[in-house]
Amino acid sequence: MRRLVGTILISLLIYLAFHPMAGDAKVVDRIIAIVNDDVITLGDLNKLVIDRARELEATYNFSPKEAREKAESERRNLLQQMIDQLILVYEARRQGITVTEPEIQEYLNAIKSQARISSDEEFVKELRKQGYTLREYRDEVRKRIMADKLLTQELAGKTEVSDEEVERFYQEHKDQIKSASEEKIHLRHIFIKLPFSDEERRKAHERAVEAYKKLNSGEKFESVAQSYSDSKQIKLGSFKAQELQMLNPDIYSAALKLKPGEYSKPIESPTGYHIIRLDSRSSDELEISDIFIAYKLSPQQQEEMNRKIEEMIRRIRSGEDFAELAKRFSDDKATREKGGDLGVKSLDELDPLIRGEVKKLKPGEISDPVWTPFGVHIFKVESRTTGTLSDYEREQIRNFLKERKFQEERRKFIDKLKKRMFVRVMYDLSSG
Repeated sequence: MRRLVGTILISLLIYLAFHPMAGDAKVVDRIIAIVNDDVITLGDLNKLVIDRARELEATYNFSPKEAREKAESERRNLLQQMIDQLILVYEARRQGITVTEPEIQEYLNAIKSQARISSDEEFVKELRKQGYTLREYRDEVRKRIMADKLLTQELAGKTEVSDEEVERFYQEHKDQIKSASEEKIHLRHIFIKLPFSDEERRKAHERAVEAYKKLNSGEKFESVAQSYSDSKQIKLGSFKAQELQMLNPDIYSAALKLKPGEYSKPIESPTGYHIIRLDSRSSDELEISDIFIAYKLSPQQQEEMNRKIEEMIRRIRSGEDFAELAKRFSDDKATREKGGDLGVKSLDELDPLIRGEVKKLKPGEISDPVWTPFGVHIFKVESRTTGTLSDYEREQIRNFLKERKFQEERRKFIDKLKKRMFVRVMYDLSSG
């Protein structure tokens, strides 16, 4: 019996299951490739071409016509992907690589989360719409994990990228990297978090539950927000999904479960509780309204906070070493041991609440206290330079080079395996 191979890529797994497309190509069970004892049929390839068109439409906003044409132009590459996957799975089995049930379930959970599927029943129902059983789907996931484990094992240590390689790439391409000409700032900070008490957290939670009950009783969201929200703005804004996930993962996760017009249960955050309403959802944007119930400092806590900040500023301006003070007093665990070193950044990488204060500082200068919802920052600018990269930009280049190395090493490894296997392609693309 031929094996299903049309859903080997995770993105295509998602689109195959959850983006039905009318007029699927008629499955023709003509064998077009053989890998040892596995076969790929023309029906398998046609299915994968359709899946690719769905992906282009949903993710890259191609028109249906453009998506079909683009997917057809990739037919040769898609067939090669299917052959490569069979080669990797065959070798993984030969080496005795196994996959546990918890590993399969973790993979499936990630797919369901990305596809906004909330229950196993809904997941199975969507699979059946495409003519697949859960058993068949799990088998494809098992093979994908086997291949990934094999690659991780075989390519370990071959895809690392050195600082020298990053610098060389930058020097060779800096005319094409527009941000390289922008000013970069080397920053340190001391962060003092706001000392919210357990009692204040309890009070905020009670108010959030009360507001939620009002919504459940039928009161309008705007009316409840006016009575309970500590934010002047009800409209939180429109966000790209990836942007919202980075800014607030908890709000992002809650928003994915909502349909337009629905509201969430209270969501705890470091600064208080949110009840969000999903106002609209497009292919790549979420528009959200928010009732925010903030933790509050008591007058005594506020006074103590002010004293602590004033003392810190006094010690810095009297000449004590900023880095040593950061090691002793900063509440930012990620940078404390590094003397508050935030690295080299461009202004665009900074939070808008911080950017304006930092922008006006000269090297060696200390900022006034910068209050944020999480706490208070005191910044020091170590240097300002142009014609260099920020730490974030360096990491982007490193990741690009690492992915390029991975693809090169992967290709070499598969080609080496191919020489030891029976692989035959009986397909003329011009007649597909």
